[in-house]
Parts: sequence; C-alpha cells; structure tokens
Amino acid sequence: MNTLVSQIAGGTAPTGTVVDGSGYTNSTESFPFAGGLNGTGDNTDPGPKAYLNWLVYDRDYNLIPSKSGYEPMSTAARETGQNIAHEHLLDSVTISDAGYVYIYLSNEEGENAYEVYFDEFKVEHTKSPVIQMEDYYPFGLTFNSYQRENKLTNDITFQNQERQDELNLGWVQFKWRNAMPDIGRFFNVDPIAEDYYHNSVYAFSENKLISYRELEGLEAQLIIVGVVVAVTVEEVTVAALISGAVVFGDEIVEGLKDIANAPASGTMIATSPASAWNQEAQIWRKMAKASESGSDNTKKKEQLQKNKEQGAKAEEKVKTELKDELKEGQEILVKPRVVTEDGKVTYPDYVTVDTKTKQVVNPVEVKSGNAKLSKGQKSLKQNGGSLQGKQYPEYNGAQIKPNELDVKRQKK
Repeated sequence: MNTLVSQIAGGTAPTGTVVDGSGYTNSTESFPFAGGLNGTGDNTDPGPKAYLNWLVYDRDYNLIPSKSGYEPMSTAARETGQNIAHEHLLDSVTISDAGYVYIYLSNEEGENAYEVYFDEFKVEHTKSPVIQMEDYYPFGLTFNSYQRENKLTNDITFQNQERQDELNLGWVQFKWRNAMPDIGRFFNVDPIAEDYYHNSVYAFSENKLISYRELEGLEAQLIIVGVVVAVTVEEVTVAALISGAVVFGDEIVEGLKDIANAPASGTMIATSPASAWNQEAQIWRKMAKASESGSDNTKKKEQLQKNKEQGAKAEEKVKTELKDELKEGQEILVKPRVVTEDGKVTYPDYVTVDTKTKQVVNPVEVKSGNAKLSKGQKSLKQNGGSLQGKQYPEYNGAQIKPNELDVKRQKK
C-alpha cells in the first residue's frame, strides 16, 4: 500500500493546483496493481473516456474482478453554455469480507483530450445491519469474531449464557458455575458430582460436545442436530432427515413411531430396494426407541424438579419450626460446608450452633417422602464430621458427632 500511495502522491500537484495534460508529471515508480486496472475498451459511448473506477481486493491484496468496475461519463454532461446539469457518476458495491478498495477518477482521451472536471468526489460507507458475530469452537472458544465499533456488546452468547470478560478472562457464566472455553473445563466443582461419580467434577457437557449441550452447568442434555441416514442401492436412494436442533422428548417420539411401524428385515448393507426400505424402517425404529428413552428422561427430570419444589417447601417449614425452638445465644446456619470423617463433603440443610461456645447443637437434614440420603449425608450420619468453609469461618472446626444428624422427613 505504501508503493500505491507513493505513486499517487508522486504524480499529482499540491492540493488546489490546476494541472493541464501537457504539464502533468508522471511518476517513475511502477504501479503495484497494474494488472488490476479496469479495461474500458468495451465502452462505446461517444462521450469522453472519463471514468469513476474502483478496484476491490481481499485482505491478501488479491483482486476481486466481480466486485471491481467503472462508471463512464456520457455526452449528457457536455457543457454547452446552457447551464447543463452535472452528471452524477455513482455506483454501489457490497463488500462481504475484509479487504481494500482503491477508488480513482481517470481521463483517458489521449492527445486531443476533452477537458473534464470532477467535483464533490466522495465515498460513503453504509454499514451492515449485523453489529456482532461470533463463531465458536466446540467448548465455546471464539474465532472470526466481529463487533461494530462504538456499539454496546451483547454478552449473552455461547449456549445463551453470559460471557464474563471484564478482566479479559473469557469465562462463560452458567447458572451454577463458570466455564473456561480455552481449556474446555469448568473451574468450579460440579454441585451434583455425587450423582455423576463416573464423570470428572470439572468436565464440560460430560465431554460429549456433538450430541449433548451443557444444561446450566449441572449436567449434559441430549440433542439431535441434523441427523441424516442414507442408504444407496443400485439406483435407489433411501434418505431420512430430521433437520434443526431438537431435544430428545415427546415432540418427536410419536412421529418416529409412525415411520418405524413397518417390520424390519435385511442386513446392515442392503442388497435390494426392498431390503433397503426395510433397513430404513429398522433405522427409524432404533431412533424412535432412543427417543422414547429420551422422553423417559424428560419425565424423570420433571419429577426431579417437582421433588425439588416439594423439598424447598419442606425445608422452609422445618426452618420455621427450628426458629420457634431457637434459644437465646443460638444461631441457625443454612447449608454450611461439612467435611465428614472419611473425607466426603456435604451441606446439611440447617445446623443450630451456640454462638458463645461455637459448638453444634442440632444438625438437621430435610428429606421428602422416602428420598434417599446422598453418600455424603450417609457418611455424616454414620461417622460424623466438622464444619469447614468460608461461609461461616467463625464456626470452623465445630464437630458433628456420629448419629447426631437429625433427618426430618416430610410427607408428600
């Protein structure tokens, strides 16, 4: 580009100077984009060979002929002394990728050149309605990002979660913990790790990035994304397509059942049109079965959510009862961190403590119906433990004795 600018500057007079053709000084430097100059030989207009020209290059300085062009001056602009209106030479170019545009005016008449005057030459840049764009790697790391200057940033991006970038950290804040896309891990321990003992407590989406999405930082959720099944036999092609991103659930189970009603036969590689169709039915049946399983999972999650709501009501009821029984000099700690004697971590719902002696008076765990104790809760019940954590540091070390944990069960 420096050579290009030098060429322009070396062949022009200072701003405001009128230069005629015979006094024009040509630059001795070679023009770096000579191969890209627009040819105007196909212009048959009887007007002067004067043009508005533009050359479009990509970011690597390669000419894009389809985007480049010129606009010729016509005889309509000839000055006859009758106050002829100025002719407007204008055009628009849609730029889809980053690069460069070289725009220039030219008069190519030669020795018997017409005197051509250009006035009010300007370039207008109309921006796209797109103000922000993000492309992602599977774990959420961005690339090819674009954001229009001087616009407010939209931080709700990857998987509809908020990006925390105040300190240039690049974290993604899910509901329950924060993800680090650059290493593909959460940096907080999974709150329900005891239910997923087979999985790393820091894993993102259980490392199943193609068929699953992360659900609020707690667990992965199964999806179908553009599943295509195709079998080609001689000239017969059987194709089945589910488009879009659909969560496994009731909405697709019935449709898959209808498609899969035909009896299945044939081998994995179909050898005839008939067996190809049967093979398709077999494939759809398998997908329907998987969908039914997903539907059951949805129902289980709905039941879990219902249980959580019932549990929250039960906890609030017990808390009210504990407050009524609270004596002077006592305090109720809500879900303090407790480490059991065998090293497990659990968070009992309520622990009543003596504010003077810093001793535990009454540890309580609330359960609805026949809900089972977690491994940590069982360990605390059997082995005891001690308060340890940042939430209530003044009570760190306070002991909960074996069999002291009071499990209060509420009827459904």
